[in-house]
Amino acid sequence: MRNFMYNTVSQVSEFLLRIIAKLLNFFGAVVEFFLKGIYAIAQKTVVAILTLVDKGRTEELRAAADQDKMLIELNLMHKAIVIKEEYLSNKEWTNNYTISLNLIAKGLMEDCDWSKGQVTTYIKGVMDELDGIVVETFDEQDHEEGSP
Repeated sequence: MRNFMYNTVSQVSEFLLRIIAKLLNFFGAVVEFFLKGIYAIAQKTVVAILTLVDKGRTEELRAAADQDKMLIELNLMHKAIVIKEEYLSNKEWTNNYTISLNLIAKGLMEDCDWSKGQVTTYIKGVMDELDGIVVETFDEQDHEEGSP
């Protein structure tokens, strides 16, 4: 009887915990969606107010931010080329290269607003001439998990 009670409580509690976890994931996604929207509106409002206060300074800061974004993009693109060059000198593909390319792809999409198609095209272009290296296209679910 004790064993039956233990197993029943265990199974019921596991079931309830799974339901709670799914509810938290769902509500977390809904809350995140609304918070991102509120953040975007607040950000645009602040930029509009700052532009009214000092348009020249706001434009300078916006240009500097655009330059920073371009530098990040160029740096990520260059790192893919460095991986290719290291592979060509070592002639051995390592797991670190794969991890690095995945991080580069994630950075290009998240920080530089590249689409997954643009990332795949660029990485394939860089790695195209390497024998035995296959660049796979990834879907949105892979991107969300952090592994293109």
